[in-house]
Amino acid sequence: METMHQGQPMPPVLPPAPPVNSIPPAPPAPPAQPLPFPDAQPPKKKRKKWVLPLVIGLAVALLAGAAIALWLIFRSADPFKPDTSLIPFFDGKKWGYVDKKGAVAIPATYQAADLFSDGRARVQTKDGKWGFIDEKGNSVISFKYADATIFHDGLAFVVEEGGRPYCIDKNGKKVFDCTTAEAVCCFCDGLARFYTIEEDKEDGKVRKYGFMDKKGNIVITPQFRDAENFFDGLAAVCNEDEQWGFIDKKGKMVINYQFEHVYGFTDGLAACCSSDDKWGFIDKKGKYVINPQFDYVFPFFDGKAVVYQDENCGVIDKKGKFIINPQFDHCEVGFMYGEKLLAVCQDDKWGYVDKKGKMVINPQFDAAGVFCDGKAVVRSGDKYGIIDKKGQYIVNPQYDRMPDLILNLDYMVQSQFYDASKFLNAFMEDFSSSEVDGMSVSNPTLRDVRDNWHYNTSFESSLYSYSSSISVSPYDEITDEISLSTVKYDFDGQLYSREFDWDYYEYYNTYYWDRECTSVKYDFSLQDQASNRSKTICVALANKLRSIYGGTLSDVKEDNEEDDDYYYHDNSYFKKLECGRVNFVIEEQGSGIILRVYFDENEYQSYIDDRNGGGYGDYGYGY
Repeated sequence: METMHQGQPMPPVLPPAPPVNSIPPAPPAPPAQPLPFPDAQPPKKKRKKWVLPLVIGLAVALLAGAAIALWLIFRSADPFKPDTSLIPFFDGKKWGYVDKKGAVAIPATYQAADLFSDGRARVQTKDGKWGFIDEKGNSVISFKYADATIFHDGLAFVVEEGGRPYCIDKNGKKVFDCTTAEAVCCFCDGLARFYTIEEDKEDGKVRKYGFMDKKGNIVITPQFRDAENFFDGLAAVCNEDEQWGFIDKKGKMVINYQFEHVYGFTDGLAACCSSDDKWGFIDKKGKYVINPQFDYVFPFFDGKAVVYQDENCGVIDKKGKFIINPQFDHCEVGFMYGEKLLAVCQDDKWGYVDKKGKMVINPQFDAAGVFCDGKAVVRSGDKYGIIDKKGQYIVNPQYDRMPDLILNLDYMVQSQFYDASKFLNAFMEDFSSSEVDGMSVSNPTLRDVRDNWHYNTSFESSLYSYSSSISVSPYDEITDEISLSTVKYDFDGQLYSREFDWDYYEYYNTYYWDRECTSVKYDFSLQDQASNRSKTICVALANKLRSIYGGTLSDVKEDNEEDDDYYYHDNSYFKKLECGRVNFVIEEQGSGIILRVYFDENEYQSYIDDRNGGGYGDYGYGY
């Protein structure tokens, strides 16, 4: 089964946990109660001709109102159901939204866009900042966040550059700060999952998961090695032995640790994997109601669950009986949102079956998502569109990407706060307004590099006769989380010549000590918490350099060959500090940082022009 793309690719901020239900629904809303219509009629009054139609009309209006109310209750009780009046699309350059008729409702102007939830959609501008729009495309919460969750239960978590996460309401007003959370997920079932970083005697720094309420109170202390969101009043949690169990909202263990993997509770049942890698389903007392026997399963939806057996998938009821025999190569998650169609794959083509297994929409798509509000996203070739329940296109396949209609409730925003002072004080000890790492900012030479050599390899062993550069890999530990992995010095010519003396029958070297150093490149590797704070450390480094050398800090822009606009390098930190005598480029790359120091204006400008022209720095095509 091909996973449908979300509006914004969201790689997990944590290493993947054992598969726990990422999209469990709340139970269906209770049936509507009978309306209190009086049986007796007023005595001794002859009913006028207009009375009966009026009564019928009122009854119809009340029933319609009750149906709408029931629909709203059910909809609000389905935690991962998006608002589908608008659906995001990617046209190859930007993200926008189409309406339920397929017309473009919000033009493609965003770097990333998510499904609507609680009347808000998380979108990203070209400078990498996140904000929220309403269903008219109006910006309702300003674009100032480094990251954000979706809105759920009326709240969202956001984090600003260099700061800690905090909770906001639908108007963007701060509700509370998350001062202790390293990362936090959106609210589900009234509680939000978060984790802290704690020191363990055996395992070093580890994550501890807990839960907070809508006032920011920690109601379940961080204590679990892993955890999933609350659904149906229970949450799956994992201990140090990587065994899973379930707790209630008071943190009480109601189902002991015993499972290898689990999904959350849906329809009163939870999927669990036994030690022999077989899946079954338990009730809320931890008792197996469907014994472990399947190779893999999805949660129950509407009394039915997709299961895999002998490399094929089918659908079972809550007694474990097959209602659709295993016959398909792959199936979608299930009959979600009360819909009556399920996406299935046969011979690499996707179609849809009904609850009896009858093929309603013939296999013809290259990928197919769940139905929601009578529509589903499909892919034909390499283009995405939207179909109705008859398989007719509402939106013809024309977009490069569209998301499956399932809210991402597992995405966590991480704290951006990091105290970089220890690193800066240690590394920049020999940086001053007239020196860089002990060398003069005015025409430093090979002699200056030699005189300020402080690495764990000898200076002479790092020289090569026909080279115009020096590279060293000191792996110096600046702090316990930041190391200097490589340093490269570039010069304006050959560093020394090597000749053979026939009189003494030996080689001798002639060093060009006045050879000018044109640039230095420092590569830093980050570990542990620092590896998740590379942008924050870049900001601190840039601000420290600016406080010493002055100058103007601005973005390094890279051309987008497809249009006249520009984009930022992977939305990562990539800035230049121009100071006249010396120039700097600070770049975030993955979990590392690069600092480039340019003493030569021509070399600096050549590098900037190379990046502006779509080149990639040192090698012309790479990093």
